[in-house]
Amino acid sequence: MLVEKAKLFACQLKGVAQVLLKKLKKKRVVDEGPIDWEKFKVVFLDRFFPVEMREANIFEFINLRQGDMSVNEYALKFMQLSKYYLTMVVNPRARMSKFVLGASDLLVNVTP
Repeated sequence: MLVEKAKLFACQLKGVAQVLLKKLKKKRVVDEGPIDWEKFKVVFLDRFFPVEMREANIFEFINLRQGDMSVNEYALKFMQLSKYYLTMVVNPRARMSKFVLGASDLLVNVTP
């Protein structure tokens, strides 16, 4: 059931992306050249994932602590939120440091 929902969502999103791309092509000036991935991504994110929402996810990531989450729950939440904080995505060392910083003191002290 979950796989079917994911496939349906992907198809719907693909349709939305195609409509948005057609609109962009209509609006663009001939001298601007083709629409590249970066231009499309910016327009798509602004339309469907507003800056305020992205900033809220970055804030949540910066303040993420393991607390009473299991290690797996914390790792999953960390991975989900880290994609919004681009410095972490690009720099593996910074990513590791942030993960350890937010991990429970018990986990950090037990790990050799």
